[in-house]
Amino acid sequence: MLAEMTRTDAVPAVVSKIVPEAADARLIRLELPEGTKLDWRPGQFVEVELPGSGIPSKAYSIANPPQDGTAIEILFERRGALSERLTLLNGGETLLLRGPLGKWAYRDEDRHAALICAGTGIAPMRAIVRYVLEKGLPN
Repeated sequence: MLAEMTRTDAVPAVVSKIVPEAADARLIRLELPEGTKLDWRPGQFVEVELPGSGIPSKAYSIANPPQDGTAIEILFERRGALSERLTLLNGGETLLLRGPLGKWAYRDEDRHAALICAGTGIAPMRAIVRYVLEKGLPN
């Protein structure tokens, strides 16, 4: 389950949807600029920055499959300065994304996989399961 890092320059993305998943967990959908498409493998992550906040960037797993290449979804718990601040967003804000990053990712040729996670660790697993189901893979 290895994939290469493919992009490290910052891409602006607009918060288009915020879904409370639990008391302290949120799913945020980030729309990429028109004409921009990121290529990622299920399991990879992005580094997220809130411009002007003075808060260090943080890595979040991508929670949607790459077939949905015009937007990135992140799922997170309200832990840490950036996550705490992201829970206060209303939509329409611009965040900066760097990535996709990470070498642990699902590949089509992977025929057998056991997915175990807890809490927001479900984010990369969610992307993998949706990817396999939407592509109709026999795995």
